[in-house]
Formats: sequence, C-alpha cells, structure tokens
Amino acid sequence: MKRLKEMILLGQRVLDVGCGCGRIAIPLAEAGYDVTRLDHSDALLMAARERADAANVEVRWIRESMCRMPLPDDSFDVVICLWSAFNELLEEEEQIAAVKEMHRVLRPGGWALIEGPVFTPATTAEIASGKRNGPENRISMDVVAGLPNPHYCHDRKSLAYIIERAVIAPCQIYTEEWAGRPRRFLRIERNLGPIQR
Repeated sequence: MKRLKEMILLGQRVLDVGCGCGRIAIPLAEAGYDVTRLDHSDALLMAARERADAANVEVRWIRESMCRMPLPDDSFDVVICLWSAFNELLEEEEQIAAVKEMHRVLRPGGWALIEGPVFTPATTAEIASGKRNGPENRISMDVVAGLPNPHYCHDRKSLAYIIERAVIAPCQIYTEEWAGRPRRFLRIERNLGPIQR
C-alpha cells in the first residue's frame, strides 16, 4: 500500500477495477483518496461494503465487468487493477476490451496500472495433468479456498500483443518487487490528445 500511495497524488480520482473485497480501495479511502471501485461479484461487493462501513469510509461501488464499465470517458486520473484480477479474464477479446475500457475512462495525462504474476512456462507435468491448458498452455487451473480460479498466464510478448490489438500507447511492461514478491506490471498512459478510435 505504501508504494501505491507514493504513486497517487491526493485529490486524484482513482478507479479500483476488479477490486474484490476492497483490500486496496478501503485503505486508500481511509487515507483520503477519492476512490470508486468496480467488481462483477455481488458477494465481494457486499463484503467490501461491510468493511467500508466498519472503517467509516466513503467509497463508490459499481457492479459490472471491467470489459464494459458504465462510466463516462475521461473520468479518472488513475485506474488500478491489482491482485491478478485482469488475469481472471481468460479470453483475449475480453482482455482487449478491458484494457480499452481502462484507457477510455482515464483523463488526459492519467495512467492505469495492471498487476499480475510473473510468467513461468508450463511444465510437462502441468500440461499432462491439465493444470495448464488453453492457447500456448497459458491458462492455469488454480484453486483458491477450495474453489476453481483459473488464470491467464501473461508474459511480455502476450501483453504486448494485447496492447497492440487494443491500439493503445504509450505503455510499459516491467517486473518489480511488490508486497514482498516479484510481480509483472502493465502501465498504460493516456496521452494529452483525444482518444484515437
């Protein structure tokens, strides 16, 4: 959280996409940031509302997919999509739509940050067991808290392909220590000119 607070200026409007139970949005709101959170899960939104009420903070909640945000163009200074939420989109077309939407809602001069795990190639054992499958064995059939939670495994090349298809620039793809572990990031910036459609 400290690193994120260093990146975002107080007074900037922040959209937390795929925010789950509010583990990022609520501490940001407690620190005085103007936060809107978006998730498609009713259960996670309910848990987040309870946590926000307990913390006595104001956060706007939107239930919708990151692939079709009911928000106007140029709405936010910062868009964050952390804790692998983007990687839960298993189809390339969904990923392209989500990246376009994050870019669309950014104000000129704004930026978006998408976080995910560092790519590791599928092993022969993972492929044989079905743990890794799909195109180029990029889908990892993870289980979280006993429930299926498949994730798309991105590397620099696959992320660059999504950005190229979404026709978005400038962007950076890099790896950095985050919360004590190496993570992969995609940072998208919104040029000061009009959106190119």
